[in-house]
Formats: sequence, structure tokens, C-alpha cells
Amino acid sequence: MTSNAPIPKPREHGRPPADPATSRFWETEFHKLLAESLAPLEGMVEGGRIVPAKLAKACGCCRYTAYRWLGGNRISPKGARRIIEISEGRLTKEDFAPFLIL
Repeated sequence: MTSNAPIPKPREHGRPPADPATSRFWETEFHKLLAESLAPLEGMVEGGRIVPAKLAKACGCCRYTAYRWLGGNRISPKGARRIIEISEGRLTKEDFAPFLIL
């Protein structure tokens, strides 16, 4: 008996390779601003990079939102207010002006 069913493609496992043309979230100007300003906060910056889970917890948002802010190089006014609050006066509204989603 012969089957006319197509032969399935071999399945590839794991995450697809990252596109080398896209920048990483820690390479954005927004990340640099936050890393410099939030470094004094306990555990917020490790190895020169913001820890998105810590940022999310401090701001009361989910980790995906923190990654979206960092990777998109943009932030909502509500998110900016949250970060200004946790920054203990190190950041101002003017610092966020180039990154705000209006």
C-alpha cells in the first residue's frame, strides 16, 4: 500500500536565532538613561543592565511591559510617572520627553 501523504518537514527545536541587525534592549538610549539613574536602587541594575523583572515589580507592571519599554525605546506617560516615582528624584519629566508615546 502506498500513501500519498506529504512527507513532513523535520522539526527544528528551540528559539529561532536572533536577528543581528536589530539592537538589543540594553543598547537603546532609553536603557542607558534608566541604567545610569536607577543604578543606586538595590538590584535594579546588574552588570550595567536594567533587570526588567525588578523594574516591572517596582513599577507595578508585568515583565512584558518593562521589556516593551526598554526594547521599544518608548514609554507611556503613565509608565514614565511610575519610574519617576521609584527614581527618588533622579529622573524628571524632561528626561522622558524624547521617549514618550503621545
